[in-house]
Amino acid sequence: MKKWNPAKSKRKLDRLFSQIILTKYNRICQWCGKSDCKIDTSHIIPREILVTRWDINNAIALCFGCHKKRGTSWHGSPLISGRWIEDKLGRECCDNLISASLQGYTFDESKAIEIEKKLKNIL
Repeated sequence: MKKWNPAKSKRKLDRLFSQIILTKYNRICQWCGKSDCKIDTSHIIPREILVTRWDINNAIALCFGCHKKRGTSWHGSPLISGRWIEDKLGRECCDNLISASLQGYTFDESKAIEIEKKLKNIL
C-alpha cells in the first residue's frame, strides 16, 4: 500500500480547485474583464490557511497582470482589493471566510479524500 503524501495530495486538490474557479468565472479576469490572456486562480484568504484553501468562495479569477503586478493590482492594493471583494461577494460571505480562517484545522488523508469528493461534485 502506498504511503499518503500530503504535498502531492494538496497539488491534486489545487489543480481540481483551480479548474472549478476558472470555470465559475468563465476564464474572465474579475478585476479588469480581460479574457484573452492567462487567467490565474487567486485566493482571497491566503492558501497557506488550509481551512479555506479549497473553499470555492475563497478564490476569484484574475489575469496575471491584475493578480501579480504592484500598484493597482490585487496584491498591490490590499485596501482597495478588500473593499472590492466585499462588494463582489457580499459582506456575509467575507465574514464567513474570515471566521473560518481563524479556526483550527488538521489536514490528513481522510480530510483530503473528503475535500476531493466535494470538489468533484461541484465540477
